Amino acid sequence: ETINIEAKCGTDASLPCNADFRTNEYFSLSWYKNKDGILRIVLKDKQPFNYGFDRNVTLDEQNYSLLLPKVTPADSGRYECAVSAQPGGKNLKLQLELTVPVGTLFNVTHAPHLPLVWSLAGYSAVGLTKIILSMMIIFIIFIVFIKDKWCIYSNKLTIQSTFCFA
Repeated sequence: ETINIEAKCGTDASLPCNADFRTNEYFSLSWYKNKDGILRIVLKDKQPFNYGFDRNVTLDEQNYSLLLPKVTPADSGRYECAVSAQPGGKNLKLQLELTVPVGTLFNVTHAPHLPLVWSLAGYSAVGLTKIILSMMIIFIIFIVFIKDKWCIYSNKLTIQSTFCFA
């Protein structure tokens, strides 16, 4: 049987491991997410071993619930609490399904759509600006690089040019 837990995005989630730990019949406890190890603890030592899970988690020392601070939709998935019994005892596996719905942290509002006229005016202004800048660059290139050649040519033809200062 799977226990379904839903948590809002940004809140802390506690995943319970519903076993009676007051007795000494259990040896160790392991937590898994989608069959990947999160942590393991030998109950008499109380020293947790982390499997290199890529998220910060803590273990409640009283009831061995898995505590996930500030959950996100990436935390959603199937979690398993596997309790290993002492020799001769019965092992226990508890399955939990954590769901963190998308968009529960912020109220997302969308910007209103601009009318087609505004879009066309914006694109036209950008296009016109590009044309004007291109013409200015061409004019500067003409002044810097071609002016001397034009002046030499116009002097040969005896044409007086305003560009030429001789």
